[in-house]
Parts: sequence; C-alpha cells; structure tokens
Amino acid sequence: MKKFKRTTAVALTLGMLFTSVPYAALAESPAATASTMTQEEAVNVVKKFVSIPEDYKVLNVSFHDAKDGYGPYGRNSAWMITFGKEERYERGNIHAVVDAAKGIVVNLDFFQQDDSTIENSITRDEARTRALEFLKKLAPDKANQVKEAELQEKYYAYGPYGRSAMEMFRFERVVNGIPYPADGITIRVNGKGELRGYNYNWSDNMQFPDLQASVDAAKAREVFKSSLNLQLQYQRIYKPYAWDEIESQLLYGPWDTYGMGSPFPMIDAAKGEAIGMDGKPVPAKPAMEFKPLADKPGAPKAAKELTREEAQAIVDSYNLDLKGYTLETVNFENYKDRNLMWRFHYRMGDPKDYKTMKNITVAIDAKTGELREYYRNEWREGPEEMPKDPKVTREQAKSRAIEFLKSALPTQIDKIALNPAFELSLNSNPKMGLGYPFHSFEFVRLVNGVPDREGGARVVIDPNTGEIREFSAGWGWNDNVKYQPKENVLDLETAKNKYVEKYKLRLQYMAIYDKGQTPYEPGKPSGVALVYAPASFGNMQMLNAVTGEWVTLYGEAPAEPVEINDIQGHWAEKQLRYLADRGVFKVKDGKLEPEGTVTRGDMVKYLLLSMDGPRPFEQKAAASFGDVGKDHPNYNYIEEAAARKWIDKNVKNFRPEDPVTREELSDMVTAVLGYAKLADAKQAFVNHFPDVANDGPYMGDIAIVNALGIMSGWEGKFSPKQSVTKAQAAVVLTKMLDHVKEKNQYPYFMTK
Repeated sequence: MKKFKRTTAVALTLGMLFTSVPYAALAESPAATASTMTQEEAVNVVKKFVSIPEDYKVLNVSFHDAKDGYGPYGRNSAWMITFGKEERYERGNIHAVVDAAKGIVVNLDFFQQDDSTIENSITRDEARTRALEFLKKLAPDKANQVKEAELQEKYYAYGPYGRSAMEMFRFERVVNGIPYPADGITIRVNGKGELRGYNYNWSDNMQFPDLQASVDAAKAREVFKSSLNLQLQYQRIYKPYAWDEIESQLLYGPWDTYGMGSPFPMIDAAKGEAIGMDGKPVPAKPAMEFKPLADKPGAPKAAKELTREEAQAIVDSYNLDLKGYTLETVNFENYKDRNLMWRFHYRMGDPKDYKTMKNITVAIDAKTGELREYYRNEWREGPEEMPKDPKVTREQAKSRAIEFLKSALPTQIDKIALNPAFELSLNSNPKMGLGYPFHSFEFVRLVNGVPDREGGARVVIDPNTGEIREFSAGWGWNDNVKYQPKENVLDLETAKNKYVEKYKLRLQYMAIYDKGQTPYEPGKPSGVALVYAPASFGNMQMLNAVTGEWVTLYGEAPAEPVEINDIQGHWAEKQLRYLADRGVFKVKDGKLEPEGTVTRGDMVKYLLLSMDGPRPFEQKAAASFGDVGKDHPNYNYIEEAAARKWIDKNVKNFRPEDPVTREELSDMVTAVLGYAKLADAKQAFVNHFPDVANDGPYMGDIAIVNALGIMSGWEGKFSPKQSVTKAQAAVVLTKMLDHVKEKNQYPYFMTK
C-alpha cells in the first residue's frame, strides 16, 4: 500500500509490563464476512422494532463491513439507515443502526425540530417509568438482566445549560448479582415521555464464571490508594469569559494511564493486587523525577519583536535542510492564547507528480526568535515500521533531540524535562515502538518545578538518518498564563485520601483486553476479571492542590446530584428543579429560596445560562456601566448581555442589585427573543392592562410576552412595578425556552 503521508508523531499508548491473572475466557470471535442481510431486510428489522411515522421514507442507507476490526457501534457489519420526510426542508428524522450479522437494532437516534416543551416536561422519575417501559418493550429478554446505573451521566446529558429537556438512563448488565458495565442498554426520553434514543451493547459470547472475591472492600481501598499514581501538575482551566486571562491551576491528578486510557488501576478481587486493562499486575512505580535539561537558560535569539525579514533570517540560521525548497507562503499569527508567531511554508517538487512533492512548515516565536514548530510532509512508501536494526539507536536519537531542543528553545531549556512516564512505558514494553517508523520523544515544561500539562514539546527523529522529522512546542507556552502559586500545597497522602473518597470502589466485572500487534491497534476483549474499581469516571475531575476542591477542565463545579429541601410541593417546583439540575440556579445549603427576590444582575445571568451559556465577546477596557465594575460577580454576564443588545448599554448605570420588576423582565425577554424593535412599535399592540401606560416604555414588551403566554396578569392587572421572585423567574425562563424552540433556532436539513 502506498500513500502520501505527513510524518506527524502518533501519540503512543502508555503500556505496562504485566504478568498473568485468572479470568474467564471469551469465545473466539468469528471472522467478519460480508453480510447476507439485504437492505430491504434491514429496513424491515427497524420497522418491526420501532414505529416509523407513515410519512417517513427511507432517505439514506449505507452498509459497513469491517473484516479486520470493529465497524460502527462495535459491529463488524452494519446497516445504517435514515428515515425522514421527503421534503426539501426536513424537520425530523430517525437514524437506525442494524447489526447485519445478528439482524438486530443496536442504535436509534430520533431528531425532532420542535421535540418537546420544557415548561411542562415530565419529571425525571416520570421519565424513568417511561424508560423502563421502553426497556421491556424493546429488549424484553434483557430487561431482567440489567439494573439502572447510579451514575452522573444523566446530568451531563442535559447539556451545559437550560435548553434540553432530555433524560438519559443507563441500564448496565448484571451477572451473578455483579454489574458488568461494559454491557448494557441506554435509553433517552424527551419531556413528553417519548423515545428519543436507544443504544444496545451486549457481549453474547462472554463467559462469566461465578468468581468469588477473597479480598474485602477495605483491603481493596488500601491497594487502590497505594497504587494511585498521582502527580502534582499544572493544568490550564477554561473558564467562561476568561478569554484574556489564561489560568493554570495547581492540581493533583493521574499523569500516565493503566492501559486503554484508564486513569486508575483496578484491584483484582481474588489476589488483592492492582491490575491494568490487560488483566496483568501493574508493577510498582517509583516517584517520577522531572529533571531540567539545563541548569540555566540560554540567551534569546531576538531582543525585540521580529519583522518578517528578521524572522526568516533566524529560520535560515537553524540549518533545517531547506536547500532546494521554495518559500511559498508567510503568515503572521497573533492569537490571544499563545505568543506571536511567524509561520513559513516551503515546497519542493513537481505539482503534477505528487510523489516528488515535499513540504516543510516552520514557525518562529516573533518575540524570542525561538523555534516552535517544524514539520516535514512528503511521499513515503508504506506501510512503514521501525527498522529492526536502526542506524541511529534510541539513545543516540535522545541525545540528538536534547541538543536540538537546546538550540530551538534556549530561553526555556532550564524549564524543560523529558517526560519520565513516556520513557518508562517504552522501557517496560520494548515492542511499543514497533509500527511507528521514527524515534519519538516527549518533553514537558516545568513551572515552579512542576510539570505543565499544556507546555509539552515533541521531537521526532528519523532512525536511519538522524534527521529531525518533526518538532513542536505546545500551545500552552504563553507569556500571559497566570499560574496558581505553589504555596500551602496539600501533601500527597492527603491527596490520595481524597481520591479514594471521591472515586469509590465497587465490586464489578471488567473486560480484559489483549494487546494489539502494534501500540496503535486496539486490543480485543479476551475475557472478564472480578475487580474493585470506580463505578464511573464520568467527566474526569482533578483535585486543586491548594484549595482541596474538585475541578473540571472547564473550571466549573463538577456536576453532582442536586438536593433541594425548600421546593417540595411548591407551585413552581418542576421549573425550579429543571433549572437547578442544569446549573442555571445554584443551590446553597440545600435551599433555592423560591420566594426570594431576583436582582437585575442575577436575572441577566439566568437568561444567559438558560439560553446557550457564555460566549466569547470582545472585552472592553472600560465597563459599560458606572455601577458594574469588573469586580462585580455578574460583570461578565452583564457585559455580554449588553453586547448582545439584551439590555440598553446607553444608560449610565445598570442598577445590578435592584430587584428586577415585571416590566423590566418583559423587556429583557423580548430582547432575548429578538422582538425588541417590534416592541417599540407600540401602535401595533392593544394594551389589555389598565395599570400599564399606553405610552409607557414597556407597553409593547408586555403586550408581546402576554400574547405569547410567557408572562400574564391576574385580576385584569399586570403589576408592572412588582418585583420578580425566583419561582416566577423560573416559570418565565422555561416558557421562554419553549418559544425559542418554536422559532426554529436549529438549522433545517437539506434532503434533496
């Protein structure tokens, strides 16, 4: 096989040196063959499985046959079928996947433009009842072999904020009273209780002997704790509105993995030892040492911001083997999340003969003149593998890589270290380099002596010539990063205790995977082991090493089940809980205070979070309002609302702490819906409320929200000056979201 291949480094899977562990054998999978199931048969399988609307036709069909691996949804052969209306503008469809070998539906996805109301959506308990009904109907032979998983995924299914009324349930397989989370059925239900998603995954050939756990949970926790490979590290946190301020927090978290991307070890329930995803014991790991490549930095290659000519001269000084290449393009890059950059693209060869074409891309830091990227792109015969007897050994290549780094990044060399986890994985698994034709080396940047996840570098070297094939210094190398000070750091023992408490172990079956012939080939399940392991990693959280708080990559409080003690039986309980579950309303000490007054500043925040959350917007040097400084907790929300023209930015003060009145809320809602200009045309509306002035500034807004059923009056009055409570705000927000759906916010789908 021949191909035009860019010589980018493939991220090597971290491997471990393991020995054996008893496990149940998986029956050998039959070789995949072309399916004998026809398209018509596959369509009929779907129609028998689930009701297809009469006006839906088959729109698209494709067949996938993966003879040497897994195809769509883990199936060797599968039919993928889309049903919908034969109209130019498609408002809904059903996408189905049929296992062509077994003749069963393994996945269903339903899309409806106006799927379900939010205000009157069913509760999660009601949705659970519907999901169980669908489970018994769609998989009757499996319904008594599964149990609802008590996981946090249901909260992630909502999306980040308030525009989804879906509820998701995962039913995991249970064997001998023990869960096997790799198998199961997932069902999604909309706010009307209608089926909107179905996924079926079941290992029919897996054998589950009645294994016995000879290790108790307490012992398993001890082994889990001692096997945890936590590393103090810096990790960039992406926070809403922090477009100009890049923050990196000091965290405790896993640095390498235990195979198959798992951040944690499993504990063999029979032997009480830590094992990896291949079922073999994980060897004890020494503490990782990140040793800088030099004791002190070198001199920068530039003392001021470089011009194009100066940057090109520095490129020439690096001796990057550009002889015979023609400079094709030059780009200057000024991005907020990294330093200024000059990028040069060179080309060689006959464009009519792609085998002769060669490309080189070089990027130079415009402030320091240091090399940040170097890529070679050329035709190479394939498939390619590491030579059995390379002319350049790995040790020789390592020395070459380090010397190159010293030349490329002189001002950073005292803050760069070889990644010990990467090297350890290669040393413990000599076959890891097979299947990749170059020597690859990973380096990390050190800040305050601590490795930075965002500041890595990679050097790739040709094993035959010793040439640099690829070099990149991570995007996180930015002078504007704000690093959390390394002060009052929790000790490692405390961090491990918190991880053990956070990621609670349970007894479960886990799939054991064979290693692929190369590190890049996914292994196949070969059986199961009885282990103690966390129930779910969910959205991976790490521990702030200073505050002891759990954080996610996006800087938000981790999603947790919300316990609310003061809304039971409240007339707006459903709406309040809906918004609290999605993070729009924050619960404090178990309370929402539904009758509490909402301020103007908080109302703006609720509107933004209910819609689509914070978006990037151009930060101004000065605040829009004299009474909303940058230190105000709702400053960014108010500034974004002003940028979106949801609020009037032509007034001197916003009054963020004043209670929001009903007339002010009507004005905000019409602006969010895009009716602000229409509301100004007061002559177009009939005023139904005697307490609303015909020539008042909010008459049009009140008429619109009343006509749409979003806000109404009582006893013939609107009470425009009355303050809005949180319960009232919740009802208005959910009604507004329903109207947003009716406005066709989502794009049409072209089917012809």
